[in-house]
Amino acid sequence: MKSNSVQKAALLTAAISATVSSSLGFLPGTLPQAKALVVGQDNRVTPDYNWLTRPGQQRAAFGKLESQRQDGFYQSCSFAVVGPNLGLTNAHCVMDEKGHLVRSVKAYAARHGKNPNNTARSFASANVDRVWKVLHHSPSTPNDFAKDWAIIRFTTNLGNLTGSLGNEGYGDGGRSMMGRVTNYIGYPNDWPTASQLRPGDVRGSTPAQHAGCRFIGLDKGVLFHDCDTAPGTSGSNMYTRIADNHLRLMGINSSSGWLLTNGQRVNGAVPLDAFMPMLRQLRQTGGR
Repeated sequence: MKSNSVQKAALLTAAISATVSSSLGFLPGTLPQAKALVVGQDNRVTPDYNWLTRPGQQRAAFGKLESQRQDGFYQSCSFAVVGPNLGLTNAHCVMDEKGHLVRSVKAYAARHGKNPNNTARSFASANVDRVWKVLHHSPSTPNDFAKDWAIIRFTTNLGNLTGSLGNEGYGDGGRSMMGRVTNYIGYPNDWPTASQLRPGDVRGSTPAQHAGCRFIGLDKGVLFHDCDTAPGTSGSNMYTRIADNHLRLMGINSSSGWLLTNGQRVNGAVPLDAFMPMLRQLRQTGGR
């Protein structure tokens, strides 16, 4: 699998991801915690497979990403289709802690547990053969987390089957997100929990949806939100619903457990504007 983190993308991202302050910043010296963070009550639900895959809308574009690292271990994240052959996830989902690209990546759109015959159920799937990103190591600073995005190229036009989130940037580095309602569909490793488990569900391969959570802060290029997350939801594309066939991308969930100056623990996301210049360029070239 090839990597092409071109200098032009880095310059574009740096220009968009300038440090922005907010009245709800994180406490200096604190970093997010790598664990599940349910903010208050757990508001996640399992979306119905037929609802996800209903023709004429874009929800089938959300899926699970499975990758094998160079050391042979597997890891899982979430992604969304954002072009005919392009997807969007976190940079840390396609590399290990030392920055080595994973050995192989497979994308499963609308992965949803098991079929009645006990086989894995997905609406569509594709391999990944190329990655674009600007972060070259595991994120460890606020500046890193603000750049924790990756664009992936599928070996087929997966978006022709699933639909895609074809949005443009907001142009303000995330400031207009403050207080706005958001949603995600992703693949937390703890979901479904014991009380939510139903026949056919497979923990970690059954989607969770949190609708109606909010963006509540912005600091150093990281968007803070109160959506309920767990490992596996990294790369979940956060969106707003304009119409059933028009979901507008807002950012990518990337981290859990930021401690804000008001004492609240929240989760973090990469704003749309951080990666939109590169995504726009790749859409024009068809991922070449």
